[in-house]
Amino acid sequence: MSKLFSIPLWILGIFIIFLIVVAPPIGIILAVLSIPILVFLYGGKVLTRSLEKDLESNRKESKEIKANITRKKKQPERTEKKLRRIENQKVKARKELVKTQKPVETITYADYPIKVYKGNGLEAYVVSKSKRIYPTLRASKQAVLYFLRLKGFNSESEYFAFKEAELRKKENIELLAGAYKKRSSGKEFLNSIKEIDNLQSLTPVEFERWAKNLFEKKGWVVEETKVTGDGGVDLILEKNDRKAVAQCKRFKGNVGEPLLRDFYGALLHSGASEGYFVTTGLFTSSTIKWVENKPIFLLDRGTLLSYLS
Repeated sequence: MSKLFSIPLWILGIFIIFLIVVAPPIGIILAVLSIPILVFLYGGKVLTRSLEKDLESNRKESKEIKANITRKKKQPERTEKKLRRIENQKVKARKELVKTQKPVETITYADYPIKVYKGNGLEAYVVSKSKRIYPTLRASKQAVLYFLRLKGFNSESEYFAFKEAELRKKENIELLAGAYKKRSSGKEFLNSIKEIDNLQSLTPVEFERWAKNLFEKKGWVVEETKVTGDGGVDLILEKNDRKAVAQCKRFKGNVGEPLLRDFYGALLHSGASEGYFVTTGLFTSSTIKWVENKPIFLLDRGTLLSYLS
């Protein structure tokens, strides 16, 4: 059968015509019988060629799809390599910029100087105590925050709050030292003690006005609050865009933490940046320790003596 399929159709046609001419009955019968066979054979050939064309077309499409997928996979890798190469070139250019040029300015961030270099369309930032070169100001500030975290600070504001507390602690120490020195001046010191003792006889309102006069001598603009319902604040102080509040208490004995805790709450509520607690008594050691790292200045009997002497 396979041999029959391999015989060209035109040969079969000539053979059938020959039989019709030589032996008409047999040739006609063969011709009639061969028609469905010829149709089958011809149709099969046409179908086979069509299928072969479809298969070839599918193979080509499959190859093209695979080629596109491979190309798309390689494209991000090429882009990443290109970007990495460009970034490496920029890093070298920044190093050369820092090496050959002088900084155009120096920015201070959390007490860390940041040198700024500009040139050739590039910017470079160098943080003091660091050998690294940063491409942006933000990156250099992040480096400073990292250095602050190594010192135990979580933010720039926390660092400045600590620094301000240390400065106030130093000021308090210097103030107390000055008061101690002045106590040694006999007659003046005794007169001051008498004046402090005399303050005990004043009414609360008179003592507040005495404290107001004391702050005004120090350059503050002072406003008295209402006698009742003052919210724990007796005086409102202003000087050079600074706002402070003060509470005035006449005591013969020691002043404990509870009063300072109440005053601290009033200070936060008022929105002032600092507070002064004025008293004719003395603060306990626990009170002084509790006030540390808080924007509160303590003016007790000893400090008032230094002002009066």
